[in-house]
Amino acid sequence: MRLPKYVEIVRAKGRVYFYWNPGRNTGREGERVKLPNAYTDPAAFWSEVERRQRQNVTVYPAGSIGDLVERYRASEEFKALSESTHASYGVSLNRFKDPAGWGLLNARDMTPVGVMAARNAAKDTPSQANHMLACGRGVWAWGIPLGIVDSNPFAHVKDLLLPDRGHVPWPSWVVDHVRATAWPDLVRMVRVGVMTCQRESDLIRMGPEHRERNGIWCRPKKTRKRRRAFHIPLGVADALELDRWAKAPMAFTASRIDFILPGVQDTLERAR
Repeated sequence: MRLPKYVEIVRAKGRVYFYWNPGRNTGREGERVKLPNAYTDPAAFWSEVERRQRQNVTVYPAGSIGDLVERYRASEEFKALSESTHASYGVSLNRFKDPAGWGLLNARDMTPVGVMAARNAAKDTPSQANHMLACGRGVWAWGIPLGIVDSNPFAHVKDLLLPDRGHVPWPSWVVDHVRATAWPDLVRMVRVGVMTCQRESDLIRMGPEHRERNGIWCRPKKTRKRRRAFHIPLGVADALELDRWAKAPMAFTASRIDFILPGVQDTLERAR
């Protein structure tokens, strides 16, 4: 389940609660409002969410940053991006259009000084700060040929330096823990991930029809426009295991919202 905008989920003592909290993690955060439970009463939950969303609609002036963001989101260029890119860009786009921040400002008035200030304010999370810069460069570059903005202030601000660690894999003890305690469908997912080293979005699309010779074929969804399918060689034991699974298929049904490894709940609650 993907949470609607402004909805917060809280787990406590084995129960799940939903709240309306549009100012969460901002300087204008107020008292959160409890919503009907999306699991036990979905009709009431969605009705209340839609009612509150209608009350929170902001009309952005033409040429404002909020207007620029909304037009970019409605563009064919943005729609052509992958769902994962929509989700990751959404974090920065929502911040750009926040009426309490940049949303109502004229997009042409944005300067490199302002962009640098926003970057430096997020220096404690450098990856997120750099992602914000990348998103801003794309939005302003899109708006220049349309005459919405005249220049790209994000292009003049450098990324924060990051240690290049690449994609850090799970430690072996995490893999062992998941394989020993998770549901069977998740265990299979993790094992295929270890076998092939591919993204989750590609793992869930793999099937017996992709098996060939001593390996399995994969065409990454994220890079499908510029990359053809390639053959991933497998060890003998892994290949035999995949062939055995083909004779006993299992649907992937576990929900991320509900799945918390034993012993992790307390850590998540403390982090809140």
